[in-house]
Amino acid sequence: LESAIDCIPETNPLLKDLLLEYVAPDGSLRYDEFDICDLVEALNRTDIDCILMNFNRQTGYGKEDPIVYFYEKFLDIYEHEEKKRRGVYYTPTPAVNFIVRSISYILKTKFNCHDGFLDDSVSILDPATGTGTFLRSIILDVFSEYKKAHALQGWNAFVKNNLLTRLYGFEFMMAPYAVAHMKLAMTLKDTGYVFEPNHRLQVYLANALENGDN
Repeated sequence: LESAIDCIPETNPLLKDLLLEYVAPDGSLRYDEFDICDLVEALNRTDIDCILMNFNRQTGYGKEDPIVYFYEKFLDIYEHEEKKRRGVYYTPTPAVNFIVRSISYILKTKFNCHDGFLDDSVSILDPATGTGTFLRSIILDVFSEYKKAHALQGWNAFVKNNLLTRLYGFEFMMAPYAVAHMKLAMTLKDTGYVFEPNHRLQVYLANALENGDN
């Protein structure tokens, strides 16, 4: 369990602190009714190589995002009523990519942001982030456009000082919030970006419909 907690990226401090809350200083579990060690044991017996074989595979619509389908199916089986009550239905990846490309086109042609999402005047907010599917597609769009113009020279500095400073997400439910952090961190890692210590994504556990004054 301790090594599992160590593997949680620093980009997701809330999830790390939440799991640390389960472990007492002597290594025992504080909450016996939630035997997290059973989950660790199940993961140890999982054929991860088989799962990752087609992970992020290239398709006609870009890189596949299997997490979005896994999580919706998980909710359907384990929290069906919660899924209906919260209106949790995820947009298929081809539709997400089409919407992101369309917004990029509109930014370039209607708002004089000739670099689309690369333009540092464009702030990006997903008020119902879910597992981060839209933000992931935007990151991949930015990465593709940046490669064309700069051939990855200065990519890490651009992400830290330009992209992540204007990329935001709000999510109301804990599970998709945690998944979004993991997925977006993995997406950025695949592009070659390396997070510095104590540097995190601006994806927050929040209700976008709440009055900000309260």
